[in-house]
Amino acid sequence: MRRLAFAFAVVMGTGVAHADQQSDKLFEDGRKLLDAGDAKGACEKFDKAIAIDPTAAGTMLNLGLCNEKLSKWATSLYWFRKAQTAAAEAGMKPFEQTAKDKTQILAGKVATISVAFSTGEPPADAKVKIDRRDVALNEVSRIEVDPGTHVIDASAPGMKNYHQSFDVADKPGQGPSLTVQFVAGSNSILVDRGATRRKIAIGTAIGGVALMGIAVIYGEYEKGLYCNHVYGGPCTPMPGDTSANPPATLKPPATDANDANKYLDHAKYLGTGIFVAGAAAVGAAVILYFTAPNPEKIDQTVFVPTISRDGSPGFALSGHF
Repeated sequence: MRRLAFAFAVVMGTGVAHADQQSDKLFEDGRKLLDAGDAKGACEKFDKAIAIDPTAAGTMLNLGLCNEKLSKWATSLYWFRKAQTAAAEAGMKPFEQTAKDKTQILAGKVATISVAFSTGEPPADAKVKIDRRDVALNEVSRIEVDPGTHVIDASAPGMKNYHQSFDVADKPGQGPSLTVQFVAGSNSILVDRGATRRKIAIGTAIGGVALMGIAVIYGEYEKGLYCNHVYGGPCTPMPGDTSANPPATLKPPATDANDANKYLDHAKYLGTGIFVAGAAAVGAAVILYFTAPNPEKIDQTVFVPTISRDGSPGFALSGHF
């Protein structure tokens, strides 16, 4: 235990020379948070530091330590193993020994799960992820996991995507045994990105037609007011129109001609304006409707760039597959 305490004093007290000043700052911030008892905040800082400098053995050791304080035994063990290898390659004996000692302690605390397939052997090109992290098919019989709730996702060509959540107790040894139920089928779904746009277009068209109808009704109403004011009834029929009622008797001249002409102005300007607005709305709706994206089929399983927990770039499968 003295050896372990001494090695940690070296790692924690002297700091680590990183290749990047930003990672140095993140490392120091993480150490301060860890000393203050904020293991979660410290892990966040160390995660950012290792993404910048993936070879820093000191950062790996501290990631192991902060995750250990959070009872994330599998994650902690992962980082201590990484630190042991990195320290050995760099000839950093105290770091290597510290990581080795912690690895031996945590190996007795970690829980494991196993994954099997309903098809027996996994289908060709099958993919398995635990919490969105890749799991090699030759490792599915024993996967180290932290205590808590997790999700498993699996996919294979010609099979429907598989998604399931599961819980792992905080006790060492074998935990849940999971079986991926692969069922033949497609993961394509119909995505209509233009649906909302077309709905807006239809609503706009209905509104435009309504405005045009209101304009016609309003024009006839104002015309009726004019005729009633001038003729005392309906306007004189057009020449040759024998179906209409006989012309009304002309009323005495209005004392103010504008009093009657204002109705015609209302019909001419306001009514026409409403009609034009409605027609414009219909035109805009037509353009909006026919320029909306067409429905398309997409596969729910797509590859997207990702960064692993050690900062290495790669690709992940997106969606519940």
